[in-house]
Amino acid sequence: MQPPVPFSASLAAFEGFRLTRTQPLAVLAWGGVWLLGLMAMGIAMIPAMMPFAEEIVAAGGDPDSLSAGAQAAILSAVWYMAPIGLVVQALLAPALYRAVLKPEARRFAYLRVGMDELRALAIFAATAAISFALGFGGEALEALATRTVGSWLAIIIGTAVSMASIYLAVRFSLMAPRSVKEGQFVIKPALETTKRLFWPLLGMGVIAGAMAVIVVLLLVVVALPLTTLGNTNPLVALALLGLTGVGLAMVSTVVWAPFALAARGD
Repeated sequence: MQPPVPFSASLAAFEGFRLTRTQPLAVLAWGGVWLLGLMAMGIAMIPAMMPFAEEIVAAGGDPDSLSAGAQAAILSAVWYMAPIGLVVQALLAPALYRAVLKPEARRFAYLRVGMDELRALAIFAATAAISFALGFGGEALEALATRTVGSWLAIIIGTAVSMASIYLAVRFSLMAPRSVKEGQFVIKPALETTKRLFWPLLGMGVIAGAMAVIVVLLLVVVALPLTTLGNTNPLVALALLGLTGVGLAMVSTVVWAPFALAARGD
């Protein structure tokens, strides 16, 4: 078993880049999984979006110009996509955690289908449900405050909800990697660790998020020359789709790997 490594938030924030450099084939494989997930999400959207496809295209990204039916169709499509997104994350996150926590388990690019993935799915689904409830409740309170008191109270409520979301995201951040590390649900110890290391973990997350933004910008620069050809050349369009999958894998690695390292050093 690998000995615990002292946790350094500043060093852990760049763990995703180290993993990308040392495990490039694994990152490419994860990009393939993301690509399949994107294709599945696209297929899942078709039944809801197809009746309003022309209207949505004509709107050019302006939601205010869409009819109520088209807006409802987009919302339905999001609900169809969400479970697929959770499953993709539940497959990829444990693989990435293994790459950091159990680097010797490199078969199949660390990808597995087992109890680790089911536990990750349960944790991600519960976290998403709490996040949705918090966001939906916050929006309802903001609307009520705007109608009854004023926009100033709505701003305060919105700020409080955002801060609560960030707080919960940090507090829940080690549940999945710790569960992969231990091979069982690890809830209370993970919460104790995130309570003790809340500010270092928050700073680490901010740095990793900033690095992920830089990765996205670099990928946009690479993809920009191809976008003008994508509508007419199917090979270019396929290359863009593949680049999107690899880009999501790289962003996931940059964002998730630091928390895996934090779990290893606990």
